[in-house]
Amino acid sequence: MLAVHSRPMQYCFLDLETTGLDSQRDSIIEISFILKDESGKEIERFDEVFHPEKSPLTPFVTHLTGIAEAEISQRGKKIASFRTILSEKIGNAVIVGHNIDFDIRFLIENGVEISQNQRIDTHELARILLPGEESFALEVLSKKYKFSHENAHRAMSDVEASIQLFEFLETKIQQLPREFLDTIRSTLETRTSWVAKEFFLSATGTGEWRPTPISAEKNTESTTDFSALCEKVSAEKTSFVRAGDARQTADFQRALAHHVSQKNPAGALIVTTRFDFFSGEKLFPTPEVLLDPVRLERFSADRENMTNFEATFFLQIKFRHFLGYRGKEFFDLFADQRNLWPEVCAEEESGVFAKVLQEKMPEKILVISPRAFLRFRHLPGFQNRTLLVDEAEVFAENLLFFPAKNWSLAPFLKHKTEDISVAAQFFVTNFCREVLQKKLQRTISTTFPERVRLDPQERFDDFANSLQQFSDKNLNELSDVLLTPRERLVRWATYAPQSGNLSFGAWHPDDWRAVKSDLEKFQTVFFHRHLLGKSNLFFRVFVGSYQGPHFLFPELFSQNPQKVEVPRGVPSVKSPEFNSFCVQKIEELSSAVSETSALAAYFSSLETLKKVYLEFSDRLSQSEVLEGIFAIGERVSGGNGKVLKLAQDHKKLVLFFQKIMTADLGKLPFQTLVIQKFPFDAPHPLFDAVQEALQNSGLKFWDVWQIPKVSANLSQKVSLFPNLEKIVFLDSRENSRWGKEILDSAFPKI
Repeated sequence: MLAVHSRPMQYCFLDLETTGLDSQRDSIIEISFILKDESGKEIERFDEVFHPEKSPLTPFVTHLTGIAEAEISQRGKKIASFRTILSEKIGNAVIVGHNIDFDIRFLIENGVEISQNQRIDTHELARILLPGEESFALEVLSKKYKFSHENAHRAMSDVEASIQLFEFLETKIQQLPREFLDTIRSTLETRTSWVAKEFFLSATGTGEWRPTPISAEKNTESTTDFSALCEKVSAEKTSFVRAGDARQTADFQRALAHHVSQKNPAGALIVTTRFDFFSGEKLFPTPEVLLDPVRLERFSADRENMTNFEATFFLQIKFRHFLGYRGKEFFDLFADQRNLWPEVCAEEESGVFAKVLQEKMPEKILVISPRAFLRFRHLPGFQNRTLLVDEAEVFAENLLFFPAKNWSLAPFLKHKTEDISVAAQFFVTNFCREVLQKKLQRTISTTFPERVRLDPQERFDDFANSLQQFSDKNLNELSDVLLTPRERLVRWATYAPQSGNLSFGAWHPDDWRAVKSDLEKFQTVFFHRHLLGKSNLFFRVFVGSYQGPHFLFPELFSQNPQKVEVPRGVPSVKSPEFNSFCVQKIEELSSAVSETSALAAYFSSLETLKKVYLEFSDRLSQSEVLEGIFAIGERVSGGNGKVLKLAQDHKKLVLFFQKIMTADLGKLPFQTLVIQKFPFDAPHPLFDAVQEALQNSGLKFWDVWQIPKVSANLSQKVSLFPNLEKIVFLDSRENSRWGKEILDSAFPKI
């Protein structure tokens, strides 16, 4: 039963199918909706297929939706003839759907007048009411809660599933604790016109439900006895361990942390970016990942009328706080919600962070990110602890960039005071035209960020003085940097065309050396992935520690013999044929995919992943050999949660991935890994400056930084898949001297 409102209301449950994601360039090929009154009675349903008028129907879209050219030829209508009909049928109804803003944008772009209609997004409602879900995708929720959704990605099937989800969420609202409903009532009554607030205001709640906070820390004890290996690791100041399979190495690091904590009263710190591999240990958070409830209340008080987006964000965070969650990992932030989080998170001086410090410091073992460790390394509770540095090459990169200072004009571009936002826009426009464009000697990109190194001795007096108008102490510091550059100071500016933001960075080697010297106060075990040379140059230069025993434990590596293959006739990575060659090779390898033998393909860039994935998906729909194979692409098929859930639920799997680093991948039956090409760091002015400094010292940046970093990156990806039997490498540059060095370092003979 739908909520009773002060005036009669209709609900239009709606979904579209399109040829792409861009409402200006892509076409609507199907529109379905069901119109209901407020009692839930169906008034009308609409279900039509349309001829694509912009971008054409592709085999991939046919594969995804089931809409083929034959169906459009037989049933297809001209959308122009339905604009008025659709506007009249939908009328003033509240439009409801999953990620409904996407559908509304397409309809408005195609002349359907619904811009004034209120809307309810079941995706947003689900994020408020269903904490802890792996994914909020409609097909995932439908499967979990057993909604009828037999033909996912056909519009009417999605409409019917969204109705069931909506009714399910209505029930959840009625079951909310009365205490929670009391905490949000005043805000909803006075601070927002979001139509769905009526469901919360009309709910009486239940007095019985007392939700228990969910802990992120799960018991993940290893079944392997690592005690003998722990004894072998030296108690000297610094030691080095070659990392192996991701899961085995993490289990050993956990065992080693417990081992050293028995000998070291101060305990151990596991420094890592891979928190899910250490979910059995206590995490150390930074202030920015903690909720400050006082700032959350200020968030709503500062807004006379919260938008729908702001209201759903407020309720989502408020409910999770009511449940006892305080860490960002529990808040299920989605897309642009991350832009609102800085307004409600804790600050370093806050009582919230002080309380966490008081709780965490007595722990014998803590897991902490590299940047958090570098930031809080001086805390008394960290002194004398043993450091276990996971993925030391990643740690070294964090260490290199940590002393950099950064300034952004984004807060001023979005400032609520018009004079300030206009002044910021003028500043950005003038700097781009007078500085960046001249240094680039070309037009600034309208798609990709532009990062430019500023000349070491150049002064920017006019721009430095112009910053004074913003009356901000951080920008005063930037003003000094633009006016009086220090010797050896590295400065850069970055323009992001999609957001229009201009940011600046500055880095000095003395600050970096000061941080490195602090590391010498700790007893440290570095877990690394590249082969150490005789001189340990990578660690000597980028970490400062390089003397100590080296350990290579076969127990940390897969016992499966991994055969590395490089196909003949691989075209140059710069060749127009390279992507098609990758598709062809993945297609050939996919013919051997079975329920017990999946294939993963790693890509060095998301753009290339998208192109290859879409071309491969087109072939899937046409190939009998590949029948039954399920292909999924990271951030092409959805967020990480959805991608992993779909991967777990499907057999005969081909996964296209770029950044996913999770312990869950090791649970899937991947036996073949395709590596598209060497993954190099994105260009950055700081790398240029370091390269110059190394050259002046008689060292080669390529040998000291690039080869260790690239080989570590490759080895890290391989380590995610403990059951690999074959690695297929598609980069023809493996024939070069440096290519062979990287492969030898990344895939050693154990």
